[in-house]
Formats: sequence, structure tokens, C-alpha cells
Amino acid sequence: MKKSWLLLAVAMAVAGALVYNWRACLLLPWLERKLERQFEVDQIDSDSLAILLAAGQDDLLLLDTRSAAECRVSRIEGALRVDWQVDKVEFVSRYGAVACGRKVVLYCSVGYRSSAMLQRLDRSLKDIGVTGAANLSGGIFNWYNLGQTVVDSDGTPTDSIHTYDKSWSHYVKLR
Repeated sequence: MKKSWLLLAVAMAVAGALVYNWRACLLLPWLERKLERQFEVDQIDSDSLAILLAAGQDDLLLLDTRSAAECRVSRIEGALRVDWQVDKVEFVSRYGAVACGRKVVLYCSVGYRSSAMLQRLDRSLKDIGVTGAANLSGGIFNWYNLGQTVVDSDGTPTDSIHTYDKSWSHYVKLR
């Protein structure tokens, strides 16, 4: 009797994870397409970014536009955190020297904040010598869902991801 209850519990857990992951697989691509129509910015997909990072692109600058709390849980290794609402003058003052002559990739959870920032700063990025700028399509959620590595605040690989709030957790696959 105990064995059948245990099997039922395991089956229900597996079914729950499949439903949860199924929703992430459908909802995030839908949201990506919506954001790509809303913002006129260049996009880079997670696979292309992973290839660039693996090749050790020194001319690539990753900017994480999420909150400090989100970044403490996990981030893409090497990313600098930047406030997505920073104005143009402050951005140029703080990041102009480090961004000059480099390709810049911005990301957030799903792409809204990073796309909005990129669209707002487009002219300023060109003025400071950025050689290209793109939003990470699907943000860190898509990066994570595709099995790419994220690190915690100490730089240690982690399976944790900050989902912003409970309603956004549907966009993240369980690992």
C-alpha cells in the first residue's frame, strides 16, 4: 500500500513539473515576440551569446539591468549590473569608458527592462563608440531555461534564479 502511494506521489510530482515546464516553454517565446514588436532594438539569442562568451570575446560587455536583489541570486557570469532607468548623461559618465569600442549586450528577466533601456540609450551608445548593442532575447529566463550557467553573487554556479515575483515564475523551467 505504501509503495503505491509513493509511486502516485512521484507520478504527480513529475506531471506537475512537466506542466510547469510546458507553460514556460510556451509563454516565454510568446512574450519574446511581443517585446520584439514593442521595442525596435537588435536582439541576440542565448545560443549566439553563449558562443561569443565561450570564445572569450574581450570586446563584449554584458549589462544586467535587473535589481540588485535579483542579481544577488544569480546573473550571467561577467555581467555588470546597471540601473535600467539610468539617464543618458549618467550612463555615459559611469559606463562610457568601459563600453567604448565594445559590443554591448543588455539583459533582464525577460527583456522588457533591457529593451527599454537599449531603445532609450541607442544614440548615446553610438556616440561613445559602442560597436554594436543588442538585447538578450528572452533575458536571463531564456538563458537559464536553455541550460546555460548562471552564477551567484560569489561567482559560483547555481541553479537558483530570481523570478521577480510569483507571477513571473511561470516563465522559468524547473531544474
